[in-house]
Amino acid sequence: MAQQAHTRVKWLAILFTALILLLGVSGGLAFRAIAHSRQTTLDVKKQQKVADAIADRLGIRITKVVVTADGGLVDLRYQVIDPDKAVFLFDNLDVVPMMIAQNGEVIRLESLPHRHDVYAGLAYFILYRNAKNSVQPGSQVTVVVGDDLRLEHVAVEK
Repeated sequence: MAQQAHTRVKWLAILFTALILLLGVSGGLAFRAIAHSRQTTLDVKKQQKVADAIADRLGIRITKVVVTADGGLVDLRYQVIDPDKAVFLFDNLDVVPMMIAQNGEVIRLESLPHRHDVYAGLAYFILYRNAKNSVQPGSQVTVVVGDDLRLEHVAVEK
């Protein structure tokens, strides 16, 4: 009888220890999930501020990046928010957005794009040569405007 009580106490101790371990692991996982969620929210807010700054500076909103022409070109699409600012996009190569591929390759224009009239609300594009086939559908690029604005984690579409 004493042995049965001892065995029961032993199993209860094992069960209690397993329960404590399970609670500790699940609590740790929950903490990591919440921390990741908060970091993602901060990243989204940061990227929205960058997108707003690009819109304020250049009068455009970057809408998507697409690989086209059988992988030979990268198509940066944008919507004009302020035509009075967006028209200057065609005056200086330092103003034209460039991209950084995941492998670190810089994708930029070597000459100014064709100048044309732009209208608020309409979508336009700039075609870049896909240097060394660096930008792939499903990857991400960083769109860089000037020395200080970096719109990161822009998904590349096909």
